[in-house]
Amino acid sequence: MSAYESKVLRFVFKIDFIVPNYDEQCEIRLPNQAWIPPTIPSAVKTVGSTGWYRWTPAGIERTECRGEKFRVCSLFYNSECYHFLGVPFDCRQKSVQQSRRRDGIGWRREMFKYLL
Repeated sequence: MSAYESKVLRFVFKIDFIVPNYDEQCEIRLPNQAWIPPTIPSAVKTVGSTGWYRWTPAGIERTECRGEKFRVCSLFYNSECYHFLGVPFDCRQKSVQQSRRRDGIGWRREMFKYLL
C-alpha cells in the first residue's frame, strides 16, 4: 500500500442556496452601477440546501456532518458581469458592512482557474 492510499481524503461540503432579501435591504449599486450583494445578514435568505456530501477518491457521496470543524464562505453570482463575489465567512451570520469597516474585508471578485 502506498503512502497516498493509506491516507483518507476528507473533504466534506454543503451548499446552501442564498438570494438577496430586498425587503430587508434595498439593492446596492456602486457609482459605476455595478451590483453588489447585500451587506447585512437579515438581507440574505436561504432558499435551499444540498445537504452534506463527502468528496473521496472514489467520487462524491452523501454523508452526515456532526459538530466537525469546518470553514464557511459566501458567494453570489453577478449575472450582469459574469463573475462571483465572495467573502470568507457566512454572510447570513456576520455583517459584511461591519467587516468592511472593521477589517477591510468586503465583497470581492472570486476567480477560478481551470484548464480545458
